[in-house]
Amino acid sequence: MEQNNTIAHNIDKLITDRKSIRAFIERAIEPALIAELFEAARWSFSSSNEQPWRYVYATAAQVEWYQTLLNCLMDMNKDWVQKAPLLIACIAKKTMAKDGNLNPKALHDLGAANMLLALQATSLGMQAHPMGGYHNDKAREALQLPEDCEVVAFMAVGYPGNDDHLKDYQKEQEHTRSKRMDQTEFVFNKPFGS
Repeated sequence: MEQNNTIAHNIDKLITDRKSIRAFIERAIEPALIAELFEAARWSFSSSNEQPWRYVYATAAQVEWYQTLLNCLMDMNKDWVQKAPLLIACIAKKTMAKDGNLNPKALHDLGAANMLLALQATSLGMQAHPMGGYHNDKAREALQLPEDCEVVAFMAVGYPGNDDHLKDYQKEQEHTRSKRMDQTEFVFNKPFGS
C-alpha cells in the first residue's frame, strides 16, 4: 500500500489545516464558541433526517465532571488530553425516533457530524482530536446512557499549544502530516473484483 503525506490535489484550506493535535494550551473556550461547535454538528446530513448524534461534554473548569469523562479514557490518551479545555463524548442513538427500529446509518451520521464539529473548531483557530481509546463500560456508566445509545468516540478540543508535556514519539507526530493512502488505493471506477 502506497502512502505519502503530500496533498496531491487542490482542497480547501480548512481541510488541510485540520489536524488531530495532542499539544493543547490550557485556555478556556468561551461558551458561545462551544455552542458554535455543536451548531456545526447540528447542520450535518443524516439518513431520514434522524440526527442520531448526541454529545456529552465537560470543560476543564468543571473539574469534577471533566475528571469523570477523563477517567473513561485509556491511559494512552489520559497522558496528553489533560491540557485540552473541552472533552466530548460522541454518542450515536442506535434506534430511529420515528419507529424505534434499528438505525443502520447512525454511526455514519455521527461521523459526519463529528467532522463538521472538527472543521468548525479549525475555522475558530482550534483543533479537535477524536479518540477511540476509551473504556466503553466506564463511559456507559458515567454518562448514564440509555440502552439505545452507544459511545463511538471521545474528542478533545482546544487551542494549539506547545508540546513540552508530550512523549518524544508524540512530539514527532505533532509536527508532521500523517501519511495517507494514494487515491488509487481507495477510489474505484469499476467493480472491486474486476
